[in-house]
Amino acid sequence: MLTGFNIKNQQNFKDACKYVDGAIIGSEFIRQITDVDDIAKATANFVASIK
Repeated sequence: MLTGFNIKNQQNFKDACKYVDGAIIGSEFIRQITDVDDIAKATANFVASIK
């Protein structure tokens, strides 16, 4: 089972994964890559911040 509500950062992700198999980070990811010059770099930075 996955959840995807209010997952915005590493702590939210870890907390959610205590109760489910994984978490989906949708809205915050879109916010992080909106209006940036380098989407690949912004994506890599965001993923790294969650790991």
